Amino acid sequence: MGRNLVCVYSKKHMNDVPELAEMKRRANTRSLKEMALLLRSGSQIIWIAPSGGRDRPDPITGEWFPDTNRAVIGFGLQVTWSMKAPNHALFYLWVPANKALTAPFDASAVDNIRRLADHCGVPRHIYPLALMCYDIMPPPAEVEKDIGERRVISFHGVGVSVAPEINFDEISSGHENPDEDYQQLLFLQVKMDFSHALYKSVAEQYNVLNSAIYGNQGLKASASTVSLSQPWKSQLL
Repeated sequence: MGRNLVCVYSKKHMNDVPELAEMKRRANTRSLKEMALLLRSGSQIIWIAPSGGRDRPDPITGEWFPDTNRAVIGFGLQVTWSMKAPNHALFYLWVPANKALTAPFDASAVDNIRRLADHCGVPRHIYPLALMCYDIMPPPAEVEKDIGERRVISFHGVGVSVAPEINFDEISSGHENPDEDYQQLLFLQVKMDFSHALYKSVAEQYNVLNSAIYGNQGLKASASTVSLSQPWKSQLL
């Protein structure tokens, strides 16, 4: 799942041991600085989950859904070299696809990553991404405070969908106001609109994947904005 990990202590567990809280905060600061260095150096692939969240089953329906106490949000960040886009930073904003998408993204967390990328010195691109692989290794049904939890690995279909880039500047251009008194309020609105646009796209992609895999529709679940394919099958023909 990962290597050369840049670790961050969860806010949820920051004060579990009060004597270690300051050490955890310093470690998080070091991790942020290390991430900034990786961004500037280029030729890196970085996956970021700034406010992870844990998915739990609905107590009535039994269906899985994102933890509404914490917005489920993640980024896949690629700073790499290609002939088409040398040293561009590519962000993939994703949500672990379950069986119902209910929790919106945390606008502050999204904006923190955007600002970090803006200062990395290379062009950055942000793409909404839905990833459906939840049933392969789901978390336990009950919240476990202690570190270390039992995970059951199973065989299940997966789906991945990436939508076109969503540009922060294009969204902000529609909120211009010459009155300086409104600038701060407008910027807050832009952050929320940007986060909502990403979430809306991820949710739309998720619903298509959900219909394809759990609704057994396969490629017929494709929509006007989400076209599904199984390239490995076409390569075998």
